[in-house]
Amino acid sequence: DDVPAILASCAVHAQPSVRPDSLPRTVLEAMAAGVPSIGSDIGGIPEMIVHGQTGLVVPPGDGHALARGLISLLADEKMRACMGEAARERARSLFSPAAHAREIMDIYSSVLRRGSL
Repeated sequence: DDVPAILASCAVHAQPSVRPDSLPRTVLEAMAAGVPSIGSDIGGIPEMIVHGQTGLVVPPGDGHALARGLISLLADEKMRACMGEAARERARSLFSPAAHAREIMDIYSSVLRRGSL
């Protein structure tokens, strides 16, 4: 129950995955909270995090790249705020329940227009 409060106190979220995950929930939660993420370029992470806009994407298993990214985000409050707001908007527009429902309806509509189920 305290995840939103914990995320609100974070400056940055890190998702240094080395195995693919199609849609890591922690990235979505951070985005929804307006917290920029740094994550590995693996699985669904690069679809969620837009490098340089909503956070940073680094090669999986590259601790030095992860550290450099964290340092750059932590050193620039204005950049973090801009990325955090962009992340919140991206989460709302692409990954919210309403966005998911729109996508499902679009698929159904497309199938029905073709006349095949």
